[in-house]
Amino acid sequence: MVTPVTATTSLAGSCNAYYDPALTMLRFLQAGGGCVDSAYSSVVLHEFGHHVVASLGLAQQAFGEGYGDSLSVVILGEGIIGRDFTGPGTSVRDIKNAGVTIPCSGGIHFCGQALAGFWFDLRESMISQYGQSEGIAMTWELFVDWSSLTLGGSNAQPFHFNMLTEMLTVDDNDGDLGNGTPNFDVICAAALRHGVESPELTTLLLTLETGPGEVIPPSPATTVRVLVEEILASPLPNGAYVIFRFEGGPWQSFFLIETSPGIYEGNFPPLDCLDSFEWFVSFQDDAGITTTLPPDAISLPYSTVVVTEITTTMQETFAQDPGWSIAAPDDTATAGRWEWGDPYASVAQPSAGVPGPQGDLTCYMTGLGGIGQSQGAHDVDGGDTTLTSPEFPISDSGLHRVSYWRWFSNATSITTPDDSLFVYKSLDGGTSWQLIEEIGRGHPEALGGWYENSFWISEGASPAGSVMLRFHTGDEGVGNVVEAGVDLLTVEHLICSGTPPPPVVENDFIRGDCNVDGNRDLSDAVQMLDVLFGSGAAFACEDACDVDDGGQVNLGDVIGYLNELFLGGPGNPSVCGVDTTSDTIGCDQGLICP
Repeated sequence: MVTPVTATTSLAGSCNAYYDPALTMLRFLQAGGGCVDSAYSSVVLHEFGHHVVASLGLAQQAFGEGYGDSLSVVILGEGIIGRDFTGPGTSVRDIKNAGVTIPCSGGIHFCGQALAGFWFDLRESMISQYGQSEGIAMTWELFVDWSSLTLGGSNAQPFHFNMLTEMLTVDDNDGDLGNGTPNFDVICAAALRHGVESPELTTLLLTLETGPGEVIPPSPATTVRVLVEEILASPLPNGAYVIFRFEGGPWQSFFLIETSPGIYEGNFPPLDCLDSFEWFVSFQDDAGITTTLPPDAISLPYSTVVVTEITTTMQETFAQDPGWSIAAPDDTATAGRWEWGDPYASVAQPSAGVPGPQGDLTCYMTGLGGIGQSQGAHDVDGGDTTLTSPEFPISDSGLHRVSYWRWFSNATSITTPDDSLFVYKSLDGGTSWQLIEEIGRGHPEALGGWYENSFWISEGASPAGSVMLRFHTGDEGVGNVVEAGVDLLTVEHLICSGTPPPPVVENDFIRGDCNVDGNRDLSDAVQMLDVLFGSGAAFACEDACDVDDGGQVNLGDVIGYLNELFLGGPGNPSVCGVDTTSDTIGCDQGLICP
């Protein structure tokens, strides 16, 4: 792991020591100026730590300082670097008592003590738990194993969450961090003392077997059934709930009752047409942890509407230039403003829009680029740029769902991402605008890629009888490569007819097997496109073609399925059975499951 290194001692000068990466040499200065000769114990180990960091090909800065101090701490077992360096009782750094935490904005030597402080505290805890000899040996083994895989510091911080995950990974003994590691508690306690929080443990594994989908018909009782696997804890009595709220209303809940071992069930109250509600599952366990479905339930709960008919009233594929407004009066971008066309691929930009029904490749993009241009040649620079749609008419009755595909990339340059894509809606003809979403730093969809998003418009919510969209982005921070795109806008009208819909036919199927031949392959995507946009009459098993289980089959299912088949995207297991999600579609012609 480490390349050879040489050292020179008693060099001219005083009160210093340093690592020379060009010569792979440790240099120590002679005594003088009130300082001792620097070639001793903790100082030598600190400088050798810099050599290890260089040998690993990692950046020095605060991480290099922290790693050098950590090496000294782990080997010597004292929280002092340079003891008595300028006389008895002095030190270069008192790591034990410094108490440095993350995030740290001081100098690199000061901030490095957050990492070294972690290793000092961990060594002490391991000795307390396992005894002197075994505790020291285990800490050293953990340090060496972690050193072989670490990626170093991040965003000028010598210690961070991903680094803690690295340490837990080498401590793990079963390949599953979710159920903890042999020394999870002591490692995470030491990390927390220096400002780094630990990952959450999986105490319960929840599976939603039955529940309302995105679109369902009216029903006097809609069942929720959850399967529970106990990993590190057990559910508390009366600790399982479904928490829900109707649009604009307060949160409510109902209990889930264990009807048989590991199976919990409950029912929503009667659901009427045009009800719109958010909901999630919550389990409290005897370890004091709350587990939810979906995992990010507070910010991203399940969403359901109750209707009987869905009609697509408008779909803009951008196959032809629709003439949207590509600039606002106060836009300041000097390059990379919105334009319509077929984009040229770069690290930050796609080679085409989302394929439309007729296979078009065009979209709106912030600078289409040209052949051979680099990623920074046509991105947004010098300010902001705005794309605004015309008004799209909507009815004053029923609900409307507006969906669009968008692209945003702000993480391909060497600088820290600090820009966002903002999406707004207007229901009053452009007089006022409300934020729909912000895609920015840290967002999982800010790394490039086409993603679909949608929002609901309540009955009678638009005084103008229309909806408009606005997409705003810019390069307004330290200077980054910023690219955004918009494609395939759809407006759907959801209503309740006077006649209740007939009950759906349920048969066994494999999700994704649209042509019901028992296989999941390209022919299924062809079948979806043929029925959606070609001459195909109807789906033999609509549930099987509803790849994302959203309650209807649309282009999003086709794109998601192709991503799964050919690009390694998330998908569904090849499980044969009936649809456990309550929705308005069924499976007329299915399979016979074994």
